Amino acid sequence: MKIRTVSLEDKLLVGMGWTGPYGRGSEIPELFARFAEMIPTIRHLSNGSSIIAPFHDRATDFTYYCTVEVERVENIHPDLIELSLPAGEYAHSLYEGSSSELEEAYFSIFNWIKENGYEKDYSRLSIEKYLEQDREINLTEDKRKLELYVPVKKK
Repeated sequence: MKIRTVSLEDKLLVGMGWTGPYGRGSEIPELFARFAEMIPTIRHLSNGSSIIAPFHDRATDFTYYCTVEVERVENIHPDLIELSLPAGEYAHSLYEGSSSELEEAYFSIFNWIKENGYEKDYSRLSIEKYLEQDREINLTEDKRKLELYVPVKKK
């Protein structure tokens, strides 16, 4: 798995969020399904309908968002939220493999961060990006293809 640092610009997102304990993460596919139904109602998409999934990871629980990038927010459905991601540096990798091994990919990124003079920047959200052209792969239960971004800062 190739890992490198990349810079992302500010992003304006519209989507839906879910918060719960790690043990209930199996509910996230339902969030994706509900959000997919809402995408056609979102105006001013700036990057197609690739799903950008930022998340807060805390000690006991996490908040996960399914979003799309927009140029501006205008007349969004009441079930949707607006989210801004600030520009910054990220450890980045492409993951293609088993759903059950995705956690190991994150451990590889965390090790790379430590070994390369960085630390995780807890003031910003990590991101999973699901490209539109990989939608069929990601609809299966056992396979995933996505980009992983973990916010970093120099030690």
